[in-house]
Amino acid sequence: MEAVLNAVTEKTRLVFVCNPNNPTSTCIPGDELYAFIQKFPKDVIVVVDEAYIDFTDDPEKTTMVSRLKNQPNMIVVRTFSKTYGMAAIRLGYALACPEIIGYMNKAMAARSLSNIGIEGAIAALDDEEFREKTVSNNRKERDYLTEEFRALGYTVYDSQANFIYVDFGCSCQDLYFKLLPYKVMIRGDFPFARISIGTHIQNETLVNAVKDLRGKGEM
Repeated sequence: MEAVLNAVTEKTRLVFVCNPNNPTSTCIPGDELYAFIQKFPKDVIVVVDEAYIDFTDDPEKTTMVSRLKNQPNMIVVRTFSKTYGMAAIRLGYALACPEIIGYMNKAMAARSLSNIGIEGAIAALDDEEFREKTVSNNRKERDYLTEEFRALGYTVYDSQANFIYVDFGCSCQDLYFKLLPYKVMIRGDFPFARISIGTHIQNETLVNAVKDLRGKGEM
């Protein structure tokens, strides 16, 4: 975070902070993040992307929403793509002070959202059972994958998202292609492997594939 602050110049107008972060899956504690945001000049807008906030151990203590009233140069953005599984609709929302929202409304394209997307979002917000089930499954399966890969000696970052970030000690691009015959697809375009958390059967398939590749000396 200090490196970000040191990079701010007179030309800086906007800073994005993804918390939890993508692709590392790590999270900055709420109090620490707010103290960091307060260090920015008041004419620099800080956008906090909370796409993965529901997957943290304590969303209420992590989110910046409750701090908005005291931080007029901050915008918090959320999405329905993660917790609610509505990725294809590309629907989200922003929270900020009235002045910033006013400027955003002036720049917003008319009819940028579909009626189906809006109705889907309303239904999703009412379906608390689905949200709790998603978060619960994610937490359980995140622990499973983390424990399995750490037991194999790999470095797994402490995840607070719906994916994990693993250093398998090999080229992620090569690993991507090696896993395809096992019907497993991961992100192969980062320094380490970014793996989305699925159902237990899907996650078990991945673990067994990694163990098989190790046994063949391919990892």
